[in-house]
Amino acid sequence: MEHMTEMSRMMFNRVKDPMSISEAVQLLEEGAKFRSFRDKLDAFAYGRDLRKVLTNGLCENHPEAKFDAVDKKIRNWLNGRTQSVSKADAFELAFVLSLSLEDADRFISMVTEEGIHYRDIQELVFAYALSKGMSFSEAKSLYERMPKETGSENGNTDIATSLIKGDVLSIADENELIAYVDKTLPMLGKFHNTAYHLFMEYIGMLEDAGITDGLDDEKAMSVRDVLDSYLYRKSVPAGAKGKKENLSEAQKFIKADWPDETTLSRMKSRQTDVTRKVLILLFLATNGGDAEEDYDFDDDEELTRDEVFADAVARLNLMLSSCGFMKLDPRNRFDWMTMYAMCAEDIFDVDDRFASFLSELYPDGN
Repeated sequence: MEHMTEMSRMMFNRVKDPMSISEAVQLLEEGAKFRSFRDKLDAFAYGRDLRKVLTNGLCENHPEAKFDAVDKKIRNWLNGRTQSVSKADAFELAFVLSLSLEDADRFISMVTEEGIHYRDIQELVFAYALSKGMSFSEAKSLYERMPKETGSENGNTDIATSLIKGDVLSIADENELIAYVDKTLPMLGKFHNTAYHLFMEYIGMLEDAGITDGLDDEKAMSVRDVLDSYLYRKSVPAGAKGKKENLSEAQKFIKADWPDETTLSRMKSRQTDVTRKVLILLFLATNGGDAEEDYDFDDDEELTRDEVFADAVARLNLMLSSCGFMKLDPRNRFDWMTMYAMCAEDIFDVDDRFASFLSELYPDGN
């Protein structure tokens, strides 16, 4: 966890404090400085008046919008009433803030938990536009000139996103970019290939767990079984559709996008993209693809809790980076809870620690 701010380092260290589950939940609820959307904007303001810069930029991009409506939206961002925006909005804000491509990638990753995805045609074009210092309207105009997408997701495409990124950033002009997209169109897609392959590996291990353990007459687990047994479905309240729930900010944040049976089934059939949260939960459930991993240490060498924890965090961060997702952020509530659960005396205690945390956070459950 190198290159952390002082506040992030403090929150990371708190993970390793000898706290009870109740104390950890209380910290998650009210005792810590988790990063707000305003904090994320401030990190890339570089001393500028955010309200002025954002208002002017959005009004310029959307001349049809009323000034008062734009100003109200920005005030909601800056006063904490809005805590997240879509990836499309995050890209636009990167242009409004005149960020470099490197800063834009960091900002988008911080806001949406995933960086620029170069296999997505629109994101590829916007990344090129950012690298050339183009405006948002110029980037949109360039995207409209691109060859049309097929509308299908090729699950067998194995071209590395990093290779496409290298190609795009070496392109000299817009016509060359259009020709490149036309040539590589069959290899492009909105979904993350590496994340999907890992998802299928992890979910396959869990579905086969009953067979491996001889627990269920050689019958593979269903998606619902996996949710109940490994992804804590019964611990996180589903909530009635359309019904307003009386949840704290922490409860809302942790619950957001928690997987259900439909979500996992759609991810398996590649009707929707694999999310970072699902991949983290599956990583924990399988110990990163080896649910039965037996650490092979010398008899006279025992790793400390901190060393086992550091190894687990490093492996999880490596997995997230390979998928284009943000590394663990100790100022993100879900990530902090995950790291607290991972910092157990024994690697095999992580599941109990995670389940106990959720039960404390949602005492009524489902």
